Amino acid sequence: MSISQTNQGSRRNFAALAHKLLLSSGAIAVATAALGALTACSLPAVGPDYQRPATPTAATYNEASNQAAVVGSNRIAKEWWRDFGDPELDRYIAEALKENQDLKAALARIEQARALTGEARA
Repeated sequence: MSISQTNQGSRRNFAALAHKLLLSSGAIAVATAALGALTACSLPAVGPDYQRPATPTAATYNEASNQAAVVGSNRIAKEWWRDFGDPELDRYIAEALKENQDLKAALARIEQARALTGEARA
């Protein structure tokens, strides 16, 4: 086998590989276009009689904030989820706090660190 025959074999292999890649790229492009068309068809239709819903907005920046300013601290309330007024959420949180072993271990480490800090200060 001569060197020129080896080079021709390598060229044929390379050409076959390049041909396969081009075919697979074309298939990917066709699949992407089909997927895009199907996605566009599944979007909610907005007809010519569409009316944008009225959204209340503040006229000026000063009117934008309806929340009372927090003075002194920006800490989150201890039981922040109670603000939602959802008894089911309260039940889920209570169960999670009761059954969470990682949380229990973390709280134990905090209590241990506080005790050690108290001993060191004494």
